[in-house]
Amino acid sequence: MKSLPFALKDPPDPVAVFFQEFGDAREGDDFYIAKESSSIRGLNALIGERAVHCVADSGCSIAAMSDATSNALGLSFDPKRRIPLQSANGKTDWTLGVAKDVPFRFGDIISFLQVHIVDSPAYDVLLGRPFEILTQAHIQNFLSGSALYADRPQYRQVVTIPTIPRELPRFARRMEGTEEINKREMGGGLYPRLAPPPQ
Repeated sequence: MKSLPFALKDPPDPVAVFFQEFGDAREGDDFYIAKESSSIRGLNALIGERAVHCVADSGCSIAAMSDATSNALGLSFDPKRRIPLQSANGKTDWTLGVAKDVPFRFGDIISFLQVHIVDSPAYDVLLGRPFEILTQAHIQNFLSGSALYADRPQYRQVVTIPTIPRELPRFARRMEGTEEINKREMGGGLYPRLAPPPQ
């Protein structure tokens, strides 16, 4: 296999160099082409008796929940335990507080998480590193999707939790309060019904 040239003061176009050096190669001949983007994956959990869609994010250091979701579930939280939360664009906002020992059921696994409540994020629940560490979870990615494997050390058992494409938030804040969007009533649609803009 040929090696690519060393960096030059005025480097040539890397695509042109690639095709000059490896022009006869095809995908599968020691190289593969990634898609431009792939969908975010999530998983469903039961909190109490309510189904909630959770986005798995190993790059997040906390478990987080929207304030609309916590209101719809009737969760109380401690507003004195706030932390700064930095988003990917560098903007920093403060969380509203922490809900302690929130029970999440994923199939046969029950996890009690400390959940930070966030004002109007683009998700219902975000499962970060605390969830992964508690359940010793890891995600296996396949071309057709992915699955999350969680250990149950006390039973010497590994549980497979299928992931699904990310859904839009089921809980939306409204001007007069919080309303759950029931997908069955909406005919299986994923789009929240938002309050009309003020006039």
